[in-house]
Amino acid sequence: FKVSCDGGGVDSAYREDLLPIIIRILFGRLSARGNGTKSSKDSPAARRSYILSFLSGLDGEGKELGYFMYMMVRTFIPVDVDMCIVECGHGSKSHVEEMISHVFNTCSIQEVSSLKVQRQQGFLNLMSDVVKKFGFHVIEFVPVLMKLLLVMLEHTELQRKSASSLDESSTDLNEKDYEVGHSRVGKVRIMCFLRMAELMKQ
Repeated sequence: FKVSCDGGGVDSAYREDLLPIIIRILFGRLSARGNGTKSSKDSPAARRSYILSFLSGLDGEGKELGYFMYMMVRTFIPVDVDMCIVECGHGSKSHVEEMISHVFNTCSIQEVSSLKVQRQQGFLNLMSDVVKKFGFHVIEFVPVLMKLLLVMLEHTELQRKSASSLDESSTDLNEKDYEVGHSRVGKVRIMCFLRMAELMKQ
């Protein structure tokens, strides 16, 4: 079925309660890893494409797309925020807007540093696909996305400086581990700049 308002797949009387559930389920699939096979049909990129194509029918002017964006950035909500309280208001547009605004106002290097590099890369890959699929509908969320990119860039810069200091002071540094870590940080940095360029094109 289709989730667009004019698609007739979801009765307007049930959209408010049903779509957050659908978004949560599909977002879980977006975050899931492949099943271990080499099938291109179950690759993370293919899953993102299928799911985002389905969700592109969300109402961009209402809270539906806002709830998806909240799911996307909630990993950056500071650890001192009670997530039980956060989740209880998922059906409220004002609550979703408040939490996205909270991410914009409070996200810091501390939240980014708590995420593994793989999760950071996953977020950046998802952002690219979201911008391409949803287009101008993400305009109102550009400030929070740009803020996250800037914080992530600041974090990579600190990591690079830390790695350089460690390289100069340590005689027991594992060269292979250093190269792997340094290349991952560099990749995140490049991805951040690419996402910024994509947002500005919109």
